[in-house]
Amino acid sequence: HAGVAAGPALHERIGRAMGLARNSLDEYARFKGGLLLHNVYHCESTGSFIHTSRGGISMASVTLQGNAMNTNGDLPAVGSAAPDFSLTNGDLQDVRLADFGGRKRLLNIVPSLDTPTCAISTRKFNEYADEHSDTVVLIVSADLPFAQGRFCTGESLSNVVPLSMMRSRAFARDYGVLRTDGPLAGIAARAVVDIDAGGTVLYTQLVPEIADEPDYEAALVALA
Repeated sequence: HAGVAAGPALHERIGRAMGLARNSLDEYARFKGGLLLHNVYHCESTGSFIHTSRGGISMASVTLQGNAMNTNGDLPAVGSAAPDFSLTNGDLQDVRLADFGGRKRLLNIVPSLDTPTCAISTRKFNEYADEHSDTVVLIVSADLPFAQGRFCTGESLSNVVPLSMMRSRAFARDYGVLRTDGPLAGIAARAVVDIDAGGTVLYTQLVPEIADEPDYEAALVALA
């Protein structure tokens, strides 16, 4: 996008409109109608995410009920090798990406299954997995495995595999979804990552508003 310089006064006015603290004004700016302010932007027409650079590190931003918060980086690029991970399953065993090899993998990354939107997306993807044996759906959250298990049992969701970040946030860091500020700092933003049987990233979405559901159609078309 084309951009112009923005002075401190303009930054302050934008910051007040966005509900940002004064000491955050130089960290945030907004893109609208072709205007790029500082090094953070949000394209209103497409719903693209705010991107910024702090100390040379690329970040992305999502909103929670309209309030902006940053993640630690960007999702893996489509066409790249999916980062390996170590997550904890319901038996308290650590599992890796390769443990689900031989099938396509859909990673439904959610903040917590104890929220309505996370529960809805898990049910939706469970339905898909029931009809597509060539795909395994992994539900990744910060919940303890016990809580994940109770949820899946209570909802009769037998076609998804819940995995917990209880022992480490390395997964969230490596996939660029670790929230670094705001009231939900330390857990994952909402995202979907499709990976083929060979470990290549097919599709990604960082959901712009945490309270919103992911784009199911786009995620499932990419797996076809």
